[in-house]
Amino acid sequence: LKFHNMQNLTLTGGAVFKPYSINALVQKLGLDAFLTDNDIPEYYQPATVIKCLGSSGFAFVNITNLTLTNLTFENCGAPMNNTDNGEENSYVTVLVANIYHLVVEAISITNSSGFGFVGVNLFESSVIRNSSFIANNLYSRGIEGGNAVFYYVTSADHFKEEHQLTFSTCLFSLGSGMACRTAGTCASGGLTLFLTQEFYSVNVSILNTTSYRNYAISGANFNFLVMVPSRIVLQNTQSIAGTSGTAGGGLMYTLASNDSECILANRSAELNIVAATFINNTAANYGSAAYIEVRNSTSQNCF
Repeated sequence: LKFHNMQNLTLTGGAVFKPYSINALVQKLGLDAFLTDNDIPEYYQPATVIKCLGSSGFAFVNITNLTLTNLTFENCGAPMNNTDNGEENSYVTVLVANIYHLVVEAISITNSSGFGFVGVNLFESSVIRNSSFIANNLYSRGIEGGNAVFYYVTSADHFKEEHQLTFSTCLFSLGSGMACRTAGTCASGGLTLFLTQEFYSVNVSILNTTSYRNYAISGANFNFLVMVPSRIVLQNTQSIAGTSGTAGGGLMYTLASNDSECILANRSAELNIVAATFINNTAANYGSAAYIEVRNSTSQNCF
């Protein structure tokens, strides 16, 4: 189902919430022996549930003001190619692309094939809060995926030099990002940011958020690829029990120069970690808690 080329769109479900534990979801999925931890965070599932039968997904493209609130998506995922501004041949439950003001409030996406949530080029100010992304691409179903991924790619948008993306009180858990498109661009099972755009920067705030027991080749709970001067802040955030096949069980941060970005050479890329917790994360090679990598450009380095 695709919504596109609109000025304003709001989708709101019932406002009643019911408390729901990850253990309850695990049992529902038939994985009751999978989790043993006592401090598993609780989340709230919106009462309005969209349960998909077969290959189904939702795309919101070229919308000025988009608001999604109080909705649960279960068992979804449909192929969305690059004409939808997603990754070619990826399966996605919810895709939002080329949005100028995005509000996601009290959304739950669980048990998707592929990616639970994909955001592409979210301009101006965007916020995702009080939302949960759980068991998307669980146990690696042989396709690229994970709980949530956000791409900022080359765009002709020049209205603002800086854009803001905020996550507040969110949960990313039990996702599997075990496939890679190309070397160095592996998706996290939890939350992935690919900041590879031109001519503008993106400041990302991740506040009071938990990424718990996700899997990936690299950056299991959080994976950030930054190619332009941008600021990422993790504050009062938890990264717990992530498992990486290579590096960065709790966090993978890769800083790579992009020569076309020298227009922003007077700015720096920042990663600020404030009052964050990294517990029981593992990586097969290095950086169980966190791994930070700087890749040199083949020519001049803008950072």
